[in-house]
Amino acid sequence: MLNCFNQTIYVHIEKDAFSLFHVQKGTKFHIASPTPFSNARLAVAHFEHAESVLKKGLEKIYPSSPFRIRPVLVMHQMHLAEGGLCDVEKRILTELALSAGGRNAYVWEGETLSKGQLVDKVYA
Repeated sequence: MLNCFNQTIYVHIEKDAFSLFHVQKGTKFHIASPTPFSNARLAVAHFEHAESVLKKGLEKIYPSSPFRIRPVLVMHQMHLAEGGLCDVEKRILTELALSAGGRNAYVWEGETLSKGQLVDKVYA
């Protein structure tokens, strides 16, 4: 049985797309935007559009219900992340996760996290 109080969604931010992984269920979902939300400098340049796309992806991988607990989102920017993220980019990702429906948000920089690392909460 899933622990309904500890739902984690790992989000890869790609060029105009999100790849989502529900850690507890092991399900994956990829959603690409028909119109760009990235530009040449920022992976999330059009916030409201990116928020809309992320909300759709979250609804597919973690459908809403009257008793659903909002998930923890671990945001991992894959596109335009060379050299690390600045504070503004981290803030964008945090605000994006929270406004899309996350209970809490973490921004991860570095190598892709494994399921074991996500379960062990190495991102916190």
